[in-house]
Amino acid sequence: LANVGLDVADTWTCDADTRGLHCILHASLELTPEESGIDPNLWPAGLLLLWEWHPGREDGEADRGPV
Repeated sequence: LANVGLDVADTWTCDADTRGLHCILHASLELTPEESGIDPNLWPAGLLLLWEWHPGREDGEADRGPV
């Protein structure tokens, strides 16, 4: 986001287990018109980006990569 000139207003990350065997990464990034410079006409209340990264090693779970 920094490469396109967006400052993140707030972040949260944690790692967690899918079924107790392999970790996944959860992250959320909050963008606001005031702090991030996003268009207030498109997102007046801001924009929340949710991201997950899976290792792709467990049956029944998502493939490797972001979800």
